[in-house]
Amino acid sequence: MRLRSDRRTVLKIAPPADVPVLTREIDMMRAELEAMRLISDRTAVPVPEILHVELSREVVDADLFFMEHIDADNFGFTADAGGLPPEVVAAGHRQLGALNREITSVVGPHFGPILGEGFATWREAPPTLRIVLSSSVPC
Repeated sequence: MRLRSDRRTVLKIAPPADVPVLTREIDMMRAELEAMRLISDRTAVPVPEILHVELSREVVDADLFFMEHIDADNFGFTADAGGLPPEVVAAGHRQLGALNREITSVVGPHFGPILGEGFATWREAPPTLRIVLSSSVPC
């Protein structure tokens, strides 16, 4: 979206509150904002600037936010399409690994969702949560 100032932005809008979503998708936009804040505050990983947040659901009946537009090609698509030399792809993968390492160094106050109540220990978390989370972590 282009503003009157000619600045390009990205508008993200969550589904309206009355639209059924998966349990893990409830308030996902708020969780995304919190994740971006944590990464920005606790790491040197570049995160698009959040320009405006509207969570009142008074403007539209959904959460929304505007963020900085990053004018760039998608690394994965470009690499897969053969648009980059192999040494650039290898260097890009190393950089992505370093960024992921930094992101995963951020430790939250509890186990469970990033927002709301969590569990003090891994063993207190419900078995379904432990299964979902451990299935996303490579062994």
